[in-house]
Amino acid sequence: MAYITCKDLTLGYEGHAIVSDLNFKVSKGDYLCIVGENGTGKSTLIKTLLHLQDVISGDIITGDGLKAYEVGYLPQQTVVQKDFPATVEEIVLSGTLAKCGWRPFYRKAEKKLAEEKMKRMEVWNLRKSCYRNLSGGQQQRTLLARALCAASKVILLDEPVTGLDPKVTAEFYQVTKDLSEEGIAVIMVSHDVQALDYATHILHMQKKNSFYGTKEEYMNSDKRKLFKNAEDAATAVSCSIEATNAQDSMIAKASESFSGMNENVNTLVQEIKGIDGMLNRLSDANNQIVDNISNLSATTEEVTASSVQVADLSVENLNNAEQAKQKLDNVLAVSHELDKYIK
Repeated sequence: MAYITCKDLTLGYEGHAIVSDLNFKVSKGDYLCIVGENGTGKSTLIKTLLHLQDVISGDIITGDGLKAYEVGYLPQQTVVQKDFPATVEEIVLSGTLAKCGWRPFYRKAEKKLAEEKMKRMEVWNLRKSCYRNLSGGQQQRTLLARALCAASKVILLDEPVTGLDPKVTAEFYQVTKDLSEEGIAVIMVSHDVQALDYATHILHMQKKNSFYGTKEEYMNSDKRKLFKNAEDAATAVSCSIEATNAQDSMIAKASESFSGMNENVNTLVQEIKGIDGMLNRLSDANNQIVDNISNLSATTEEVTASSVQVADLSVENLNNAEQAKQKLDNVLAVSHELDKYIK
């Protein structure tokens, strides 16, 4: 028997129906992907399956011994939840609260289960890390580990890959696919067409005439085209938003660059003014040097003239000295002759 069987469900709020005539079932190992346009009751269905909201009409039948504490849930994250100031270990352990009953503490069994799920989701090494400091993918793995602490048969996921990059999204889908192959029934709401690749069954919700069937049946149906068109439109809008954001970013960077260039130009103007002052001072110094050289040239001419005069005097003195020496020699010669006569 199937874990969950829904017959002729009508869902809504305060008696106002938003979707009707839902019929589907989920068995062990099924991977049910719930798709559809916004406002068709996808998240409302998840809340109804969790008994957080009553049906307007129809039946939800549980079978194969499914108990409420055997169903895990990974909700859409809010900004407040993403900034939750608790450790990974504390968050994952909280998934075992249903097993604790009235006990205000965790037993070894709950701690061991939390450890197994953290290792299974590859967040064991992050167990002492603050949840708010994790990446989007790490946060989702942590929440999935928490959900698995509660889920032994069924796990419900509401838009679990919102905000994740393509690589992390593919990894997350593969993890959930592995869970379904291990026997856990996976029920996931998604707007991502990539999710269909991992599903075994598809529930395409509309206000009326919703589709339920295998993935192969869905791929060959008209509903698939509707979902693809909606996905293409959403992708186009997303790309347009990204392009606009990129353009705004480029404009902001260009503005910063122009601002920086303006500052550089102002600095350059000031530097040019400084160089002009230096050139003026250099010109004055050069003129002074020219004057000094002129004065030096005049002084040099005077020194040269004096040197010539000194040289002339030196030659004259030398001649006089020669003449005096010659006269002295003559005197000495006369003196020698006189000595001869005296003797």
